[in-house]
Amino acid sequence: MLGMHPDIQQKVFEEAVDILGPDRRSFPEDIQKMTYLERVLKETLRLFPGIPLLGRRLVEDIDGGDMVFPKGCSIIVGSVFLGRNPAYWPDPLKFDPDRFLPENIAKRHPCAYLPFSYGPRNCIGGKYGMINMKTIVATIIRRFKIFTEYKSVEEIKLSTYLILRLRDGPKVWLEPR
Repeated sequence: MLGMHPDIQQKVFEEAVDILGPDRRSFPEDIQKMTYLERVLKETLRLFPGIPLLGRRLVEDIDGGDMVFPKGCSIIVGSVFLGRNPAYWPDPLKFDPDRFLPENIAKRHPCAYLPFSYGPRNCIGGKYGMINMKTIVATIIRRFKIFTEYKSVEEIKLSTYLILRLRDGPKVWLEPR
């Protein structure tokens, strides 16, 4: 997504250099300060969650309006579709990290964004994954500019296996800064 949005890439670069300087190693307290980068990663995960389907067994009956889903029933939630649902995300295919500003998060149902699932069975590695992603992107972005052939989210074809993958592989390249 950074390759498709040079303006956003520039803001991520500036934040990383502001906090870390041009080549200093990052520490946990530095990574926590990278709020814009975190919003960019969350917006990317909204559009392309690593796990495309989440399964759960109901512990109580759920009234679905036209039908009742009985206790014990297994359900599957398509996190890709949830992250692109216009009921929760106006202009859902637009890449907008500001969707994850605190004031915008407060207006949304907490289950509208499920890249690491939700509740007692959520991914125990979610926070660790975010720290790793921030560290890796902050390291790369300070040394390289990121480019891609993709021009829009609609162009990116996906394949669903255990994890969500790009059907045609990543069409991304790096150029030294």
